[in-house]
Amino acid sequence: MFDMFPGNTPPDPTDFDDDAELQRAIDLAARSDVTVVVIGEWQHMIGESASRSSIELPGRQLELLQAIVATGTPTVALVMNGRPLDLRWAAEHVPAIVDIWYPGTQGGTAVAKRPLRRRVTGGTTAVHVAPLRRTGTARLLPHPQPRPSRAASSVLDEVGSPLYPFGFGLSYSSFEYGPVTLDRDEISGDETLHVTAAISNTGQRTADEVAQLYVHQVHGTASRPVRELKGFRRVTIESGATEHVTFTLGYEQLAYWNSAARDWVLDARPTRSE
Repeated sequence: MFDMFPGNTPPDPTDFDDDAELQRAIDLAARSDVTVVVIGEWQHMIGESASRSSIELPGRQLELLQAIVATGTPTVALVMNGRPLDLRWAAEHVPAIVDIWYPGTQGGTAVAKRPLRRRVTGGTTAVHVAPLRRTGTARLLPHPQPRPSRAASSVLDEVGSPLYPFGFGLSYSSFEYGPVTLDRDEISGDETLHVTAAISNTGQRTADEVAQLYVHQVHGTASRPVRELKGFRRVTIESGATEHVTFTLGYEQLAYWNSAARDWVLDARPTRSE
């Protein structure tokens, strides 16, 4: 949609040799200590009237990425995108993938601090990344699937779960969660419940972890999701240390809009006879 405005579509260089430039990139990667490969879509490919029939990487990007990984040089893939892309090969063969979306004028500076470990990454995905692992595996589901299953895919030879689910993220450190404790067993509609988890940094450096609280309503007067995010907290934990993170659950977090009742509903726990 942006191509209609002057200056948004730079012309191809004169006498550009695609094969020669591909080989030049491969040769450079072979001589390097680390290779950073930027893949994805131009910003002008995203927006209104910019749908695609495929979620594959455009052009020869996958060929380039495969050839550079084959050199044996440690490779980082930076993904610029505004929609899910097919990253199955990269997920299996590239040691590090960073989704940078469209980061703006200071994006290069911000991104460079992560692969160089000057900043410890701690973000998590705000959406399912590639909820379709390949084109044609879409299927409408009443709720997110809790685990891969044949019911989650419209074809028999493909997994229907996301390649990277909502809330996924890696770090240069590692974390372990201790037992989750509740300050009470039951609450009424006007009461609150506090949920606490112990998080330990088992890695070698101080890092951030994003703790996430999900709930699942077993019984209800309407169909409920398998799980819903009801809280998250980003916490900095030193190496070897343990932090306790507490979330609050009450009416505001647990009530939901019931279209049949046309009102906010907090379902009571059913009795055994029900």
